Parts: sequence; structure tokens; C-alpha cells
Amino acid sequence: MAWDRGVDFLLVSLIIGLFMVSPRVPLSVAVCSGSSACNALVNPGFEDLSTAVWLPTSSHNGTVSVSDKSNPHMGSHAAMMNATRTASTCGTSSECKDWVGASVREDLSSIDGVPSLDSLSPASDSFSAWLYVANPAQTGMRVYSVHVGIGFRDSSGKIYSIEYWYGTSDLTFTRYRIGDISTGYWFMMARNLTADIQPLNISDPQATRLSYVWFGAFGNITNGERAWVDDISVNFVIPTPSVNPAESSLGLVVAVVLAAALIGGILYFRVRAHPRKPQGSRKSMKASRFFY
Repeated sequence: MAWDRGVDFLLVSLIIGLFMVSPRVPLSVAVCSGSSACNALVNPGFEDLSTAVWLPTSSHNGTVSVSDKSNPHMGSHAAMMNATRTASTCGTSSECKDWVGASVREDLSSIDGVPSLDSLSPASDSFSAWLYVANPAQTGMRVYSVHVGIGFRDSSGKIYSIEYWYGTSDLTFTRYRIGDISTGYWFMMARNLTADIQPLNISDPQATRLSYVWFGAFGNITNGERAWVDDISVNFVIPTPSVNPAESSLGLVVAVVLAAALIGGILYFRVRAHPRKPQGSRKSMKASRFFY
């Protein structure tokens, strides 16, 4: 019986395959573990130029650059929203509130693996972003309004939303007016999203997920601002799933037994394929030299 090295390779591969499919402790199954936070957003720092998850929207002469390189907070890029271009008219509105607009939005409704709201981080900065608004001396216009929006969708398709804002706005409610607009330096917007969503009365947090996030700069026909946003976070905490020790130990025993049986089989057939030749006498071995 001739023994092929390929048989060795085949059996070793079989051992590895059986070990891989046997039950055992998973190496890593959680996106976040323990008390560490996980950011649910894709491309939160606008550095990945190969993805188009952040979509620009503008109105009435507003302009947007999703990957602007002129003023990043960290890295090389930030999203720039320019609402400083005046409009000659604002329709029928006498106050022209939020008429010029420039915003960026990330829609997560079609992205797999977005955590549910019952795992939302309770930290004071569970929803955060870095903002920069240019000094009015650079734009020639007084600042007007910067908005931040976030929305959630439950299993029935119902949308819950929050809108935060700095400066002046045409919003009819004032619950989440954060304050006046700071200019000329980067500042951090930080919100305890777990607390902020309480007035929404979300009936089933386990079936409700983050749906979208957006940031915008707005102006009227005389006021407006140029703003940047960078390094955005919506943080969740997902505990590591527990592992059954008995199941893990049984899987390891099965893998070891199978490996031992196959290794024994390899050694047995190798011996059968290459039996040890009997040792002749020294005299016969010397005599044999004369016949070759």
C-alpha cells in the first residue's frame, strides 16, 4: 500500500475542519462589551471618501461640502455647511426664518446591526458632535441658526424625532434650544440622549432603533453662517452575551477526541504503508555489495 503525502494533508485538514465546526467559546461576538461605548454612526469623522452615507441638502443658495478639507476638527475632513449666501426674496414669509439652508444627513434605516434604544448609553455625552461657526467678520453676515436633528423608528414604522438648535429658529417649541451660537473656535455639543428621549414616550425601546441624524446651518436674506461639523457620536452600550460553561467544555472535549482519533489513524496507516524492513546479518550485508 503506497502512502501519498496528500493523504496526510487531507486528514490534517479534516481535523482542523472538525475543530472549527465543533461547539466552543466564541472569540468575539459583541460590537461593544462591558461599560465601553460603541458609536452607531458610519463615517462619523467624514474621513472615508469611498462611502456616501452622508447626504447633502441645500435650499435657496445654501451650499454643502461633505468632505471639506479647509477646517477639520480631527483628521483631514469635516462637513462644511454654508448659509451665508443671501436670497433676494423669501416668498410670502415676512420674517424669512430659516430660508437659506445647508445640511448633511446620515440615514441608518437600511443599515444592519444598529442597536435598539434599550442599549442607548446613559452618559451625558451619549449624543455628541464638534461644531465650528466662522466669525461674522469672515463672512460679512451675522450668525443666525444652527440645527441638529435625530430620529428613531420603531418596528411599526413610526418615527420619533428631536431637533436641537442654536441661535434663532422658526421652530414652534423651545424644549431643546441649546443656546447662542459661539464663533471662531471648535465647541462640543453633548447631550444625554437617554434623558432627552423621555418626553417622546417611546412605547417599545427594544423595538426602536436609530433612524437618522442631520446637521444644518440656516439663514434668512440678511443673516446666516458658515459652519462645520465633525467627529459625531451616538453611543450605545452592548453587554457581551453570556457563554454556557458546560456547553463550551463539551465542545472542547469533542474536538480533542476527534483530533486524537484521526491522528491515531494517520500513524496506523503510515506504519502499514511503510513496514520496517528486517535487519540482515553483517555478513550478508557485506556480500550484497558485490551484486550491485
